[in-house]
Amino acid sequence: MKKIFLSLVISVISVISYGQKIIKDIVNNDIRIVETSSVCGRSFTDRVVWNFGLEGHININDTTNIQYLLGINLNAMSKIPIKDKGTLLIKTFDNNIIELSNLFAMHNGSKIIGYSYHKPLIGNVGTISSNEIHRNIAYFIINEEQINLIKSGIIKVRIETDNGYVEKEYKKDKCGEYLYNSYKLIKNQIISTNAPSIKDDF
Repeated sequence: MKKIFLSLVISVISVISYGQKIIKDIVNNDIRIVETSSVCGRSFTDRVVWNFGLEGHININDTTNIQYLLGINLNAMSKIPIKDKGTLLIKTFDNNIIELSNLFAMHNGSKIIGYSYHKPLIGNVGTISSNEIHRNIAYFIINEEQINLIKSGIIKVRIETDNGYVEKEYKKDKCGEYLYNSYKLIKNQIISTNAPSIKDDF
């Protein structure tokens, strides 16, 4: 019992240390969507700034299967044409290579979509200020086994575009353990709480 309690305490401290929290818990067309805060994996001089986030989707009428989506947000001074139904490659510090696809998933007829789009905003990338920075966003289906692999840390990522690819390498982990803790937070939220309802606090 003491070992179990200690394990839970360590798990909670680990999540708190990254400042992670649930930022979305909604139901849309019978699909419950739970999302945590994202993490920025960047160097100061990067011209393309990578952000990583995780969502959990589950059909409220069939709670046996949680579908996880890895969100990639590339902030840059120009549009990055992330390839529709393209590939994301992740290399871990354990030298595992994970290949994810930007595809559709299904939950009893309800589509959970992996997709990409871009959205301009005001801000800066690296040391250059810009009046218009593009958020280039894509979602990739990722399973629990793959999430467990990235726990060791992410050393390299490469995302397919219409004219090639964009990649980023890391000397130390900035994203892998964070995403693993996001996964634990999402899973606990779904298992331990009820789906939001219009009747809540009424």
